[in-house]
Amino acid sequence: MELLAALIGAVIGGCLVLVGDAVSRRQERRHETMRQLVHAAADLASANIRIIGAAIDAREKGVAEGHLDLLTPDRYEALTRFFMQPGSEKLRDEATALSHRVNELLAAYAGPDESWTAARLGWRESLFAFEAAMRAIGRRGLS
Repeated sequence: MELLAALIGAVIGGCLVLVGDAVSRRQERRHETMRQLVHAAADLASANIRIIGAAIDAREKGVAEGHLDLLTPDRYEALTRFFMQPGSEKLRDEATALSHRVNELLAAYAGPDESWTAARLGWRESLFAFEAAMRAIGRRGLS
């Protein structure tokens, strides 16, 4: 009887170790997925900010629209990398809005000051919304 109790105890203990290990590995995978999503989101925001910053500086210096070369492959690479990440679907609306607002701002470059200012404010709002959504996902994990 003692042998049977010891055997059952060993089996239960082994099962608990296996379950604990599985939970730990799952948590590590979720953490790594979140880390990759955060890096991809930061790359996406940074690529857009570089373009917008260059456009703002160029407009303030009076650079003609024909002399701008702002749309770099970095932006498209960052967009692709971001949307390929697991969990990015939770930020699809904010990331898409950010991309559209960049395009709107660039389209307003040579337009009147009112259009430029409105597009610039719209871009800032979309950037802040993207950042806030990313932080919210970061706080609660990918659940």
